[in-house]
Amino acid sequence: MSEENMQVIPSVGIYIENKKGELLLVKSHKWNGKYAVPAGKIKYGETAVEAVERELEEETGLSPKSVEFVDNIDMIKDLEFVYKPEAHYASQRFQVIVSNTDVVLNDEAESFEWVQPEEILKRDDVVTIVKDYVKKHMLSKDNKSTQGGPAWGWKVNKKLSTLEQEMLEYKAGWQRAQADYKNLQAEIDKKKSEWVKMSELQVLSDFMPVYDNFKKAFAHHPELDVENEKDKKVKNWIDGVGYIMKQFGDVLKNFDIEEIKTVGEMFNPEMHEALGEEESEEEEGTILKEVDVGYMMKGKVIKVAKVIIAK
Repeated sequence: MSEENMQVIPSVGIYIENKKGELLLVKSHKWNGKYAVPAGKIKYGETAVEAVERELEEETGLSPKSVEFVDNIDMIKDLEFVYKPEAHYASQRFQVIVSNTDVVLNDEAESFEWVQPEEILKRDDVVTIVKDYVKKHMLSKDNKSTQGGPAWGWKVNKKLSTLEQEMLEYKAGWQRAQADYKNLQAEIDKKKSEWVKMSELQVLSDFMPVYDNFKKAFAHHPELDVENEKDKKVKNWIDGVGYIMKQFGDVLKNFDIEEIKTVGEMFNPEMHEALGEEESEEEEGTILKEVDVGYMMKGKVIKVAKVIIAK
């Protein structure tokens, strides 16, 4: 065929890498039984990326996780390509990352292998164009394509894996720190609540003896004749004082403080303190008299009641 009748054929070459950084090689009669990579022509009306996705599906059955342009090369009368050794292919090369490695070949290939880049260079059954790619884009220190962009080879994958691991470690550390902070905040809130309760209890403890004395004094007011005008005035004063005493009692109730029951109840050493015993017809241990009132706050004894019990 004369050069005048030759045409440049636009095509794509697909370098498929898995998570391990291995490159997919396919053995094809087009390359005289040597291992190459999936490739194909760009059809009229489709983009190069669309051609990559189509050829990938047709020749391997794989789906791309990412597709990145790597390089442009010209295959001009490549003698290793026995299918059309006189052809001129203008090939755009793409690197494709896949997560699934279940390859399903079509009739263009005989077999396939996943191979590490270093091993590819040691083999005689791999075509030159693939070895050049490995040297330039997978094992190069610069790891740069001819277009100045990144060539996402196995080193990049390894670096990404390391970064992902570091990210997970940082995330775990952040989550632990956040949990520790929440626990600390909960502990501080608990301590604050305890401090408030202790402060309240201290104030109320100082207040309760005054309230007790108030009640004792009020209980001994004299009998009055309501028909007597003078006694009537005294009674009004006593009623006013009684109302004030009730207000004191309401304050205690607002803090869930209640008096411990005594007279008629059975003696309970957790709530009562026996100051003495008296002969009585009541059952032994029955509380006969209350000497000093006791208090409970939210079910907890804060001041025992002092009592006289039957013996």
